[in-house]
Formats: sequence, structure tokens, C-alpha cells
Amino acid sequence: MDYLKQHLSLSQQADRLIKRGLVANKSELEQRLADVSYYRLSSYWYPFRLVDPVTFKREDDLRPGTSLDLIWDHYIFDRQLRFLLMDAIERIEVSIRSRLVYFLTETDGPFGYTSASIFSDPLLHQKWIKRVRCCVDRARKSSPCVKHFFKTYGDRHVDPPLWITAEVLDFGGMSNFFSGVRKDIRNKAVKSLGISAAVLDSWLTCLNAVRNSCAHHEYIWCRVWINKPMFPKADALWKSSISQVLSATDFYRSGTGTILVMCRYLLRIIAPTSEWHRRAEALFARFSGKGIDYSRMGLPQAWQSHPLWK
Repeated sequence: MDYLKQHLSLSQQADRLIKRGLVANKSELEQRLADVSYYRLSSYWYPFRLVDPVTFKREDDLRPGTSLDLIWDHYIFDRQLRFLLMDAIERIEVSIRSRLVYFLTETDGPFGYTSASIFSDPLLHQKWIKRVRCCVDRARKSSPCVKHFFKTYGDRHVDPPLWITAEVLDFGGMSNFFSGVRKDIRNKAVKSLGISAAVLDSWLTCLNAVRNSCAHHEYIWCRVWINKPMFPKADALWKSSISQVLSATDFYRSGTGTILVMCRYLLRIIAPTSEWHRRAEALFARFSGKGIDYSRMGLPQAWQSHPLWK
């Protein structure tokens, strides 16, 4: 099938949206489209497109009363939510990375990570170490600590010690590190977190996808995530949390609301003095009257009072 859509001027884009039912001042709409783009904003008006009662497909026309202000509020909420999640994920990444570095160098030394013996599967280690060295190579021009290491010790070492290498490793590489490393190291890393290594492994995989989406400014607030996190079987609070959600259990596990709860759960241990959860509550309160349906994120009513969040 040929792609037949062509370039439209800002005026033509605005006219099209207004014709489809968007309530907006045309000049303001053109400015929004210039700043953000038609395609990007379309993600935020998509839920407001009418649904054909026979085919159940989305039509082009919008529900009566859909305004530019409503769409823009959804856009700003989503943007602020990405900032909030990036802050939490950074703290989680740094903490887990620090634990892995500490426990592995304690048993295998600063360069032990280059040996396939640290992984349960040598082939996975081969792929991982290749990724690690790519990260190090990229950092040789920009990272002061990597530049210093090779300038000072490069005549004897082809790889930096793990505590330097880990600082330039991306989140995916850190997640793969945790997933593949020996069981004794994994168990030590999760000992104080109150969850199993398998659960944290699934959470890191999920958080990696969320982080990448946030870094690329993607739509996230009511997104359905492909990687569904495991719930701790030993913690009954997670089951009670699901039971309060009106939507299907699978949607809850795949929703951004669950990501928020996961972050709160880990930050309570990793950064006990953090006010991150208060900033999250403030964000939701600020947009509570803006027509945003928080239940689409998989959040139950009064989610802030649930023991997993408090």
C-alpha cells in the first residue's frame, strides 16, 4: 500500500482539526502545532476520537466538546510524569548498579567482570561484555575518569575496573548484568530490598523500557507496557492492590500506575528520606480537575492511601 499523506501547512492542519470537532482558537492551535507537531499531539487526542458503533474502529471526528485546552493538559501532564519517572529510575539504577559493583568486586576483584565465569550462561556474558566495551569506547572521549584510566594504566589494561566501567554502562547493560550474573551476587544485591531476584529482574526489564520511552519523549501516561512486571508472591499487599482496580488484572500489571507503585516501593528502601512520592501526589492533584482519567493508568481509587504507596 502506498503512503499518500502529504505535507500540510500549519493553517491546513488547524483547519482539519477544527473541522473534525476540536474546540480551539485557530492562531493558538497553529502555535501549538508549530511547537509540538500534529503527529505528536495526535496521541493525546486519539482517546477522544469517536468510535464507530459497528466496527469499533476510531473515526477521525472528535467527541463533542473536545478542546485544545483539554488536549494540552493531557500533554503537559504526560510530560511532567516523564520527568518524575526519570528521577525515580535514575535513583534505582544507581543503587542497583552500586550493589552489583560492590558484591562482584568483593568476590571476583575489579576486573573479574571480564571473565565468563561471572555469568551463568557464557554466551550471554559474551554479548554483555561486547556491549560493555562499546559503552567504554564511546566514553573514552567524553568521560574524565575513563580518559584518566587509559592514559595512566592503558599500557597494562585493556578494560577499566568495574567501578569505572559501571559508570558509563547504560541502563539496559546494567539490567542485563543483573539478569545474567551469578546467583550469589544477585541474591546479595536484593537482600535488603524485600523482593526476590526474579522479581527485581522483571522490574528492571520493565523500568528499562519505561526509561527509554521517557528519554525519547514518548507518550506514557496511559500506555500499556509489553513487559509485565512480576508481583512479589510473598507480599499480600500487591494482591489487595490489584483487587481494587476495576479494569482487568493484566491491564493493571501493564499500566503506568504500576510503574509508579514499583518506584515508590523501591525508593522507600533505597532513598527513605526522598519526597518523590509527595511530588507524584502533587502532580496528580494539580491535574485532578483537568479531565484526565487516572483509572486508565490502572490506578485504583484512593491509591495514595494504599499501604504500598504510603
